[in-house]
Amino acid sequence: MTLTRIGLGNFRRLPFPLPPAPEQDRIVSIVDEFMALCDRFDAARGERDRRVRFTITTLGRLTGQASESASFASSTTSALENISTLTAHSDQIRYLRQAVLALAVRGRLVRQDPSDVYFQSLLHRIHAASDLHRLKTKRHRSFGPSRMSDLSPRSRPIDVWPDYSVGGLSRHAY
Repeated sequence: MTLTRIGLGNFRRLPFPLPPAPEQDRIVSIVDEFMALCDRFDAARGERDRRVRFTITTLGRLTGQASESASFASSTTSALENISTLTAHSDQIRYLRQAVLALAVRGRLVRQDPSDVYFQSLLHRIHAASDLHRLKTKRHRSFGPSRMSDLSPRSRPIDVWPDYSVGGLSRHAY
């Protein structure tokens, strides 16, 4: 049965269960315990959020300063001084792993030899040597395809291969 409107007189006649005072006190006590538990959960979540922000900030400074050696040294010192804080909980470990991987990829985990050649300049040298080699051998070549377009896709030099997105590779596989 649905009532669309209840008048004040009808409302006053509705039964309303009211527990006795000791039962009300017990209910209030239980509600207070649950509210205290919720407060502890909220404080724990706030602490976790603070820990994660600290971890992300500290490791972000460490991985973001890859080109400035003074800042990198300072960030490294800070991270090492706080390593127990950065690894106190399992939710921080994934950020630490990401930072270590980023540093490894950039070659920042070991001392760098100033005489080492950067990858890009090494790649340019390889391309230049390859172009020079092609020019020298082009005059003497009397066999094989005469144009790059005559080469099979698998035997074309890298510089004439088309670029595809990673998602598009499956559509262009041979």
